[in-house]
Amino acid sequence: MSIPPFIEPPSGVGPVSLATGRGTFAALDNDAALTAPPVGSVVLVPGFTGSKEDFISLLVPLALRGARSVAFDLTGQFETPGPPDADRYSLAGFAADVWAVAATLPRPLVLAGHSFGGLVVREAVLSDPLAADGLAIIASGPAALPDDQQSVLRMFVDIMNRLGLEAVLQGKRAMDAAAGIQQPSPDIDAFLNRRFLSNSPGSLQVMIETLCGVTDQVEALASVAPPTAVVIGGRDDVWPTDQQREMADRLRAKVTALPAAGHSPAIDDPDAVADTIAELFG
Repeated sequence: MSIPPFIEPPSGVGPVSLATGRGTFAALDNDAALTAPPVGSVVLVPGFTGSKEDFISLLVPLALRGARSVAFDLTGQFETPGPPDADRYSLAGFAADVWAVAATLPRPLVLAGHSFGGLVVREAVLSDPLAADGLAIIASGPAALPDDQQSVLRMFVDIMNRLGLEAVLQGKRAMDAAAGIQQPSPDIDAFLNRRFLSNSPGSLQVMIETLCGVTDQVEALASVAPPTAVVIGGRDDVWPTDQQREMADRLRAKVTALPAAGHSPAIDDPDAVADTIAELFG
């Protein structure tokens, strides 16, 4: 879970509701932070149990580099409502969300996805290779998560389906306390609780099924992808960093390695991530 450093949007960044052909998406838009005509547009896609706020510290740095940027909640994620049942969700459907949001923005266009969002933007490009001009994959891998990560997620689904999201949340809090993980400030903690409990169980279940079962599509992506960058946090504890580097090699992608960053590079080093995305505009 990414923990945003703050939740109040900075000057020039504001919450918006994007009306599209797939419904209305809750988003953060940096349009008012731009000081000159934009060089292009960026769609920012969050990961599992994340939200648009995971990019809150990235939006102004992107504006300073001339990139009009929108971060949004996928269907069933946080403030974008979705049905409760899992059979209404799919990886292809999440990719369609990306294209629906992208249709509200001018080209050139870069898609940037964090963690599960990296799988989503990959699927989006595979479904319509000519619709994006750049691709940024942030702290994401080539295929399903390692087995140890999958076992935790399968337990998540079991508890969620039997006892509900509140039980999952309390279990996670107990595990964090036992591991000595420091709790965030009260306002951030309240936000994280509200965000987690606002998710559609069906959306979460399909995200987990994808993370545990998605196959390697790197060769297919390499054959059609626009200029691509892969951002790797040196302390990432989700996908092994060697898998991420190998994926980047197969994609012939530029690698931005951030030794001090963890699984949330956009939070840990937003300027470096903004540089990487902006460079995709050429």
